[in-house]
Amino acid sequence: MICNKTNNSKIDFVVMGSEESCAINDFGYRTLIFANALSRSECVGKVLLINCPVSLPKRVVNNFQRKRRVEDMYPIVLKRALGTVVKVNEELYMLNLSSIFPESDNIFSKIDSELHAGNISRILKDLKFENFVLWIATPRMVDVASSIPSKIKIFDAIDDMLAHPQMARFYKRIKKAYDWVENNADLICIAAEGQRRMFRKSSSLFLMPNGVDSIFLRSGTNEMPIDMKDVPMPIVGYIGVLQDRLDIPLVEAAASILHDYNFVFVGPVKDYSYFKPLTKYRNVRFLGRKRYAEIPAYIRSFDVCIIPHKVNEFTDSMDPLKIYEYLACGKPIVSTPVAGTERFKGYIALAQGPTGFADAIKQAFLTDTVKSSEARRSLAPQYSWDNIIMDLVKKIELKFKEKK
Repeated sequence: MICNKTNNSKIDFVVMGSEESCAINDFGYRTLIFANALSRSECVGKVLLINCPVSLPKRVVNNFQRKRRVEDMYPIVLKRALGTVVKVNEELYMLNLSSIFPESDNIFSKIDSELHAGNISRILKDLKFENFVLWIATPRMVDVASSIPSKIKIFDAIDDMLAHPQMARFYKRIKKAYDWVENNADLICIAAEGQRRMFRKSSSLFLMPNGVDSIFLRSGTNEMPIDMKDVPMPIVGYIGVLQDRLDIPLVEAAASILHDYNFVFVGPVKDYSYFKPLTKYRNVRFLGRKRYAEIPAYIRSFDVCIIPHKVNEFTDSMDPLKIYEYLACGKPIVSTPVAGTERFKGYIALAQGPTGFADAIKQAFLTDTVKSSEARRSLAPQYSWDNIIMDLVKKIELKFKEKK
């Protein structure tokens, strides 16, 4: 297919399962990045991004605290009792949902799901979404998605949520969702090889690892962010959500061994108590959440980028987005041997244990060259979201033909 915005073969997408907070805080999240990339693609028509519902009590608290809203950022296109549609750009719309009840695993959750399915179906008609692909990006939205008629249903298995410690209380609901996906999805996109175990019975798996967004591929200035200017070299950096996937004892030992290196963590902190052991080190800094457009500048200010993740069942289902971002910025990378790193032998140094990890960081800093930096940069474009979407559209076209 020759893709362009004017031919009749373009495909509309309804993407379910982003987080409203990510859109508000301008945070890089696979589903949000993917939806934006879809809206830029010449193979795609309109895109509706549906965020996971926020409970009405939570909205009342947010309004009382005068927190920023998506409705204040973009023009409103449609407004319903439990949903508001805004227009992000010429091709991308965003639907923010409100739930009557807080998220649960009981009859109230089922009631909310039925209300949302009916509301979304009416909104899709109003926006003239007819022959669309339904993209489901979280098991939390499967109950709703299962009731929405669409030509093709695709599930994006970003991580194995059954192995996520913070999702333990929703285990039954998530397991039920994965069972539905395995039996009903036309295509299941997996981000890592380790996710094949999640859908052993399905013959419709499509490996779709993460990619790199165009903002990381543009040539940027070497201007260092203001809060990095007083950080002495060498700088060891990490970008991403700071949660319990990070191996704190490993980082603590590396910071202790490399006391003349400065460790910088950029991203929102999920649990401050979990990272408390690192706060006693003078050479460890937490810079907090940054706007997505600022992230390339922070990565370029690092001398070595790290991925100190635990190696367990949960991380085995992941494909770290930061790998592609680090590579696009040309930085040396030191990681524990988590899923996704095996694809980049020669470009990522893998290390285990405190001494091994610290030694790998030091070696990466001392041996990095302009030539090796350019090699990493030149590798990144083949993993662009634009290329990924082109391959995905070809796969979807085959599914459409099978349905005829």
